[in-house]
Order: sequence, then C-alpha cells, then structure tokens
Amino acid sequence: MQAAAVAHRDGPLLVLAGAGSGKTRVITHRIAALLKSGVPAHSLLALTFTNKAAREMRSRAQRLAGSSLDGATLSTFHSVCARWLRAEGSRLGLTRAMTIVDDEDQLQILRRLTRTMALPHDSGTLRHYRQRIDEWRHDGASPAQAVERAIGREAEEEARLYQRYEDTLRASNSVDFGGLIAWTLHLLEHEDDLREQFRERYRYVMVDEFQDTDVAQYRLLRALVPDDGNITVVGDDDQSIYGWRGASVENVGRFTEDYRDVCIVKLEQNYRSSPQILETAHAVVESLPDRMPKRLFTTRSDGPRVRLFIGRNDREEAEWVAGEIHRLRREHGLSFDDMAVFYRTNAQSRVLEERLRAAGTDHRIIGGVSFYERREVRDVLAYLQLAVNPLDDNAFFRVVNTPSRGVGRTTIELLDQARRGEGLSLLAALGPFEAAPPSRLNRRTREGLRQFRDTMAALQMAAHEGRVDEALDVLLVETGYLETLAASRDPDAEDRIRNVEELRHAAVEFAMHAPSGATGVVDFLESITLRGAADTVLEDGGEVQLMTVHMAKGLEFPVVFVTGLEDGRFPLRSRLRPTDEDEERRLFYVAVTRAREHLILTAAAERRLHGQTRPAPLSPFVSLLPDDQVEAVPGSARPGSAPGTHTHGRRSAAWDEFDQRPAPERIADPVRQVPVEGIVFDDRHYPEERVADAQRLVGRSARHRLFGTGTVTGADPSGSRIRLTIDFPGVGEKRVILDYVELD
Repeated sequence: MQAAAVAHRDGPLLVLAGAGSGKTRVITHRIAALLKSGVPAHSLLALTFTNKAAREMRSRAQRLAGSSLDGATLSTFHSVCARWLRAEGSRLGLTRAMTIVDDEDQLQILRRLTRTMALPHDSGTLRHYRQRIDEWRHDGASPAQAVERAIGREAEEEARLYQRYEDTLRASNSVDFGGLIAWTLHLLEHEDDLREQFRERYRYVMVDEFQDTDVAQYRLLRALVPDDGNITVVGDDDQSIYGWRGASVENVGRFTEDYRDVCIVKLEQNYRSSPQILETAHAVVESLPDRMPKRLFTTRSDGPRVRLFIGRNDREEAEWVAGEIHRLRREHGLSFDDMAVFYRTNAQSRVLEERLRAAGTDHRIIGGVSFYERREVRDVLAYLQLAVNPLDDNAFFRVVNTPSRGVGRTTIELLDQARRGEGLSLLAALGPFEAAPPSRLNRRTREGLRQFRDTMAALQMAAHEGRVDEALDVLLVETGYLETLAASRDPDAEDRIRNVEELRHAAVEFAMHAPSGATGVVDFLESITLRGAADTVLEDGGEVQLMTVHMAKGLEFPVVFVTGLEDGRFPLRSRLRPTDEDEERRLFYVAVTRAREHLILTAAAERRLHGQTRPAPLSPFVSLLPDDQVEAVPGSARPGSAPGTHTHGRRSAAWDEFDQRPAPERIADPVRQVPVEGIVFDDRHYPEERVADAQRLVGRSARHRLFGTGTVTGADPSGSRIRLTIDFPGVGEKRVILDYVELD
C-alpha cells in the first residue's frame, strides 16, 4: 500500500495513514519518485505543521533525490505563507520587513486597545479576546465579516475590537500567526492573477498531518489546487486532536467531496508497536462516529500485555511510576531516555516530578517556559524587530525604557498624542517630539529619548547592512543591556545574562548555517517566531521525558506511561463542547500508539485538588480496554473503592507533598488511616470561607506604593496571608500580599 501511494501520479490522492504506518516514508519517496519521473523540483510544494517535521521531510527526501530536490518547497504552512506575504504583501500594504507578532505581543496590543475602547482588560478577558480572534482566523473570517455576523452587544464589541486590532497590526506593518494564513488566503481568493501564478508554479502539492488543518488552511489548499489537480493529503482522522485550536477533522471528509475522482489508499500496517498495544488502541477508537474504517496490524511477534495500575492516591501513583521506571531499567536493560511519562495537563507534572527527583531519576519536563519567552530574550528580540520594522509600535513600547532611561508612561502618552495627528509611528515621531518637547519633560527624560533615538539609528544601520550576530553585538554595546543586568539587584541577573549570551550563540549559529543571503535579522526573527514547542522536543539526554499527550504527538518510545486516567482529568471535562469527548478519545489513542514495547496506564483512586483529597472516578476510557490485552498490576486499588481502603489491606500513608526524603525513609514513618469521609487535609489546607473571601477580592481596584493602581485578577488564599495577582496599567501583572495594598 505504501508503494501504491508512491506510484500514484496525477489527480487527488487521500492517504489514510494509521499511527506508525510509515507516512513520512511515503511522502519522501513520493517526492523522489515525482522528481525521477521528470517533474521539475520548483513544481513541488510539500506542507506540514512543525519545523521539526519539515526538516525531517527535507532531510529524507534529499537523501533519496539528491541535488534534484533543489528548488522544491518543503515547509510549514506558516513559514511558506510568511515567505509569500513578504513577496506579495505590497498588495495588502505590507513590506518585506513585516513583523510577526506572537501570543504575548497579541495580549499587549489588546491590553492597550481595550483601555482606549473602555472594555474589560483583566488578564482572563484579554485571553478570551485573543481566543476569539484566533477562532475567526481559523475560520478565515476577516474583521469585516466578523462585524457583519455579530449578534448581540458582546459579539459586536468583540468584532469591533478585532477590527481595531487588525488596523493596529496593519499600521505597524505586522501580522500574527493566524494572519499569515488568513491574508495569504485573502490574496489567493481575491487576486486572480496571483492565484493562477501559484497554480502554474506548484503543479504537485502534498500535505502531511492533513487532519490537523483548520478551515482557513483547507480553503488555502482549495485556492492553490483546482478540483482535479495533483494534490496528495496524508492524515489519520483517528489522530485529530487539535480541535481546541481550530483543526477540523471534517476536512478529511470534505476532501473526498470537493475534489473529483479522489483515489484513497489506506496504510494499516504498523511498524512501531506490539500487537497488544495495537489491539488496545483499536478498541479505543473503533466506535467513534463518522470514523473512516481502518484497523492497524503488525507482523511483529507478541509483546508484554498492557498494564494498569490504580494507586490509592496521586502520591502513590507517582511513587509507583518512579519505582517502575527503575525496575524496567534494571530488568530490561533500558535507559532513562527510552521512557516517557504522559499526562493530560501540565498541572499533573508537579507530583510526578517530586517523586522522580526523590527516587534519583534523571528526568526532563518538556513544554515549560520556552527560552524565547524569557523576559531578557524578548527584550533583545524586540530591539531587533524595531530595527528592521520601524513601524512596530509594540516593540517600541517594550524597549523605549529598557534599560531604564527615565522615559515613563506619561512621556509615552504625550508622544503617542503628538504623533497621531501626523500619522507617524512612535519611532518616527521621536525627532519632532525632541525638537519641540512638552515643557513638563525633565532633562533626564529628554536625554533618555535622545539616547534611545541614537541607539536605534546605529542598530538600524547594522541590521540592514550585516549579519544578525553582528547587529546583535551593536545592540548590546549601544544599549549596555548586559552591564545594566550585572549592576542590578536582580537575584536572577546571572542567569538572565547567560540567556542573552545564549541568544547571541544562537544568532552566530544561524548566520553560519543559513543559506547565502538569508543570514540577516529578518530571517533570524522569522525562524524564531515560527518555532513551535514541538520543535524543541527530544534531544536525547539520558533523561525520562515528562510531557502532555499533545506534546507527544509524532514521537515514540519503547516505554510509555499514561497517567491520571480519571474521569474529569482524562477525559478532561472543563468547558467541554458536545463533541469534545470524541477528541479526548482520539487523544488517548495517540498516547497509546506512542509506545513500542511497554504501555503502562495509571490512575489514582483519590486525587488532591484545592487542598483536599477527594475520590477520583476511573476514566470511562478504561472500560474500553480489551480484557485479553490488559492486566491489572497486583496491589492496585480497586476501581471505585471507598477512600482509604486498598486491596492488599495496608493503611494509607500520610503522603506529604513537601517531603523530599528518599522513599524508604518516608514509608518507614508511622502511617495513619485516611478518614472514612475521604478528605485529607495537607499543610496548605484553608477553610472554604477563606476561599470565598479571597474570590470576593477579584475585580476590585487596588493601590500599591510602587506600582500605582491596578485591578485584582486573582487571589490565592493558601498560606498565612492572601496573595493577590494585580494587573497594573503600564507595569503588567504583579503578585502582591494583600496587606501591602489599599483596596477601593
């Protein structure tokens, strides 16, 4: 069947590629086969979703096709759209120096807009607005269409905000991630000559992970390829797990309806997992509605049965996982990096990490704060963004007083007012503003503005004339950023300096290895901005990998632990749409099919939440598991057993989440019975009325001696004093103890 997919020449082709069935092999061999048959390399366009997948695709195809691959476009959707917009964006008023804003930039822009529009601007509401904009992007809806479709006051306000947001981006020569797709789609749907030009060039289009496309991306493909065109899509509806970010599993069915005479090839032979794992996986998804029928099989010999362990509580679950890792390592000769521990949400990692650390297990959590999201790294990158795109007011706001130049919020507001009548960007308005400054500006502020303008002039020259690492050197010298960090009282100053130095190393490596002519600041910024979390996963380091199931997509391990199999946790039931449990089942299927040899499923009969330990019903997914392929681990708690009871009769230990002693020392402590009512209070417990008192503070105005007046967005009642999260305008969110603010 792989050979059939490779040999198919012309017309639409749908390859239903089950997990571990060699879909990347099929795509790369198909690319090589087309080239060998005489198709010009520049006529090939292959699209996927992560830079890592694109690099792997190009590397494999290069080995097969050699130099004949030169000129082919193998890329991610967002990267290729960024390239097309830089080339054709003048039709939209964009220049080649456009900036791509990320999630954090979006929030900052929305915060400023909501203040001017007198809309709520607490952190939760801003994230909601960003999500609404992303939803419109996924559907390919323009601001005008959003305004037209809005029904009700709230929807109308959100649509107007979307319009103002888009106007702000356009004025600053910027686009967001969704805009890369949306505006490319707009060009191809509305510019007939450009659409025909693209269709003429890209005669063979291939798409990997097709089940992850959203409506806008599908429309983009429809614009690129006519109904009877040469398009190959490879995907698996069983692995559609990104509906929460716009992916539409229905696109698989739409493809067979919209394109004429579609050839369908099913890849059902799995080359990864044991028969026991495949039978378990099939049982999970076989009854999903509207599923395209297929069944994975393997020629491999039998492997170990799938194991299920149910701990009395989440502490015992984590303790058992840590012990099982060491047992497998000892008895099967496996290394730590042969194993992965999956969970549904990042919050579950804490207990697991504590136990692994106590057991002396080398481990690494995947998906924490990205290097490129750290404050000092974002500061330096914002300077580079402003240097190549002087219209980027968002970058200006970030760096005009970083390091401190005495330029405060009042000065920026005056500058903002002065430039509006002239239609200038903030950076362009600095010259006239300095020439005729308001009388209330003090000498230090005026000098700070002059220094900033001189710094940006030098940096702009360096950014346009040299390599990115050379421009970065000019930046660090002109701003004195590292010297300011070194002289600060910041306890993390040394780490922050190392991060800036590491960024410079990244710039040097980029300039050394980038293609000729692509070593500049614009190229470097694009490579960073379009980098996804999945692109940094798994650089083998001899450590157990801990990650969410979403982060595990596309990976495989000899040993996989899937933890937290409880109803409400996996499947996650927070704010579920009616169809979300189907996606949760597909997500469980993805977790199961990451395992090659050993699949171990775990749950807890009780789990701690909000300071209390309560019964945790077993996940309904467990009832789908085939009895002949799954065995319960001896000593597991009975599913649905009363809190405090255990099948082998031991009393529950007083598991203390703060106790970091080795397991034998903790277990040797006297044990106590869990109360019959099933509630265990830990050191962080606080009465329910204290929770209510804290929640009443949310939304109130609070004054702080240093940060000014802000709005309470969160209140944490744990510990001896209530800790508030307060959003201070112009400062951002700060964590402050209640005793140190005055509430209005």
